[in-house]
Amino acid sequence: MFSQGRRCRDQARQSGSQAQRRRGAKGGKVRIVYLGKVARRALWRYLAEREDGEDPNAPLFTVTGDRKFKPDSLRLLIKRIAERAGVKNAYPHKFRHTFAITYLRSGGDIFTLQEMLGHGSLDMVRHYARVAQVDVEQAHRKASPADNWRL
Repeated sequence: MFSQGRRCRDQARQSGSQAQRRRGAKGGKVRIVYLGKVARRALWRYLAEREDGEDPNAPLFTVTGDRKFKPDSLRLLIKRIAERAGVKNAYPHKFRHTFAITYLRSGGDIFTLQEMLGHGSLDMVRHYARVAQVDVEQAHRKASPADNWRL
């Protein structure tokens, strides 16, 4: 979830065949799911350990007894882990928010983030940009044509 900025419901409904391709999402939208190197490696290790790891129709994530992972299962899992770690206010959607803010702080642009999150407008993405408190002066120094061309 953190690697992709996906909604909990979308993550829970995903099957193995949908691990990195177009995927139906909220509002019937179709979105490409991207996996970074770390997430891809972890996913392949996870699937290699499962008996149904090669079945493209098997749910991507399961709970005890190979039952399909549900959004409530994920919420409960995150809550329990957070309590053990002493973290307050941990919930699945926070991963999505953290992904968006970290993406922008790492130099990602708001238009790409809008596409990745599946937002129809820039309104919510602008909120993430404000929260990320992108340092405009630093961004200008980094991208200034005159400075970078050493004129």
